[in-house]
Amino acid sequence: MKKFWNWIHNEAGGRVLRLEGPIDDESFWGDEVTPKAFREELNAGTEDITVWINSPGGNVFAAAEIYTMLRDYPGAVTVKIDAIAASAASVIAKVTRDRLMIQYDEVFPEYGFKDHKGYGSAAHIEVLKRLGPTPIHRQTFIKNFFD
Repeated sequence: MKKFWNWIHNEAGGRVLRLEGPIDDESFWGDEVTPKAFREELNAGTEDITVWINSPGGNVFAAAEIYTMLRDYPGAVTVKIDAIAASAASVIAKVTRDRLMIQYDEVFPEYGFKDHKGYGSAAHIEVLKRLGPTPIHRQTFIKNFFD
């Protein structure tokens, strides 16, 4: 099977994953990134991971499954976009932001970042108006709620 991803061990002791190519739930041509094959290789280690994505996307359900695996991975996961992360690949890229929001929730628990992940939910906007912005709020986001 020709894979569009490979693992590299870096000098800091972590693993680097290069995810390049279409994402699908099964392999038709032998070159798709599938959750089953990905899971086996992901679980072969527990070191921190940096994921580089260059993917035109693919099956959003397969991407959601890979996202869940990365979210639940015991080590730290950092996702970086190498060139493109279209459609399904952007779902996988979201894992770093979600983990970061959980950490911010520990610093600013009254804002509920672990629940809304920083998106403009009604609850998030209500707290933002009541308590004001934190240093982590993007000015381009909060300008919509303040005069």
